[in-house]
Amino acid sequence: MRATSIALPTELAPIAPNPSALPLQLGYTLSRAGRVRIALFDVQGRQVAVLEQGERAGGRHRNAWAGGDLRGGLPAGVYIVQLSAADRTVHRRVAVVR
Repeated sequence: MRATSIALPTELAPIAPNPSALPLQLGYTLSRAGRVRIALFDVQGRQVAVLEQGERAGGRHRNAWAGGDLRGGLPAGVYIVQLSAADRTVHRRVAVVR
């Protein structure tokens, strides 16, 4: 029997926990290798932080972001996590609590 590879779609998994007191647990799948950028935006559309960026292999990935690169931390509120890859851009909402 021959093994077949099934292409996975580019997807951003639900953010966990949600609501979150940080760190955010990020899971995503890339359909193919390439450049990825995951950014955090406030509800007014302003970019708050870049959570991850760079070249990544195709397949499943996990990352945790604790907000450490923001001075003063991340205020409580609703944010949008945006995954941008070569073939797709995906958004998820997350509520941050203190």
